[in-house]
Amino acid sequence: MEYENLKVDFKNALSRLDQALMSLGIRVQILLGGASAMKILGLIPRDSNDLDNFRKMESAVLSLIASPEIRGGLDEDWLNDHALDVCLPDGAESRVQEVATPLKAVMINILSGNDLLIMKVAAAVIRGEERDKADLKLAGISLELFEKGVDHIKEKYRPEEAKFQKYQDDDIEVLRNELFR
Repeated sequence: MEYENLKVDFKNALSRLDQALMSLGIRVQILLGGASAMKILGLIPRDSNDLDNFRKMESAVLSLIASPEIRGGLDEDWLNDHALDVCLPDGAESRVQEVATPLKAVMINILSGNDLLIMKVAAAVIRGEERDKADLKLAGISLELFEKGVDHIKEKYRPEEAKFQKYQDDDIEVLRNELFR
């Protein structure tokens, strides 16, 4: 797990955020998921446009993050907590790993690689975006882990209506064939 895998713009913004938080005597804990977390773990080579945080951040911290002085050329939500509504795999919090960084006021934890892949299966089925499918291919997901992702979808994201369940099952089968044919 390498903080150095994070793109330079993120590391620079995190450093500026860290300095601002230290001057205010505030510490924050971030739980990273998504493509940036996959990149930190070396699962995929691509950069993302944001850092998906699975922990709630206070409005004062979100204001700092969005400020031009902190974010530089990044989007206002370069570090966000939009993923709060995403269902983590059961027990994911117990498998979180700390990322070693030079930061003092910003503590970064990351979801495990398996949990990230399970969630990426869900994203690929639910969003249907090519980047999610490509990430699964690049990460070399195993059929066993793919099936855990399918179980996660059916447990946490199963539509109530049978016709939508059929659509979801069809999407899962298409993805399975694309990854493992």
